[in-house]
Amino acid sequence: MTPLTKPVRRLTVASRHEKSKTREIILSLEPPATIGVRLKGTRATYRLPAEAVYELAVINHARDIDREARRIAKEEGIRVSAARPKAERKLRSRLESL
Repeated sequence: MTPLTKPVRRLTVASRHEKSKTREIILSLEPPATIGVRLKGTRATYRLPAEAVYELAVINHARDIDREARRIAKEEGIRVSAARPKAERKLRSRLESL
């Protein structure tokens, strides 16, 4: 893995409609451990520490597991606590790196 010594910016395919225009989202990795997000054509960059981004991702994954467990419980007529391991197995592939 290459250490982050200078900012790296990438244009994503994600877009957001804001300020009467649909603009692409630009992500930037900034040393020492910051992730920046801005809209193409704007100057305002919103930054988060890498640790905060990790925590947000973990919370979002846990929320997805809960949502999937509720859906499985409703479909199969079982308790949510019994459906949670099934939901975790189903969503485990999303955690594997590229």
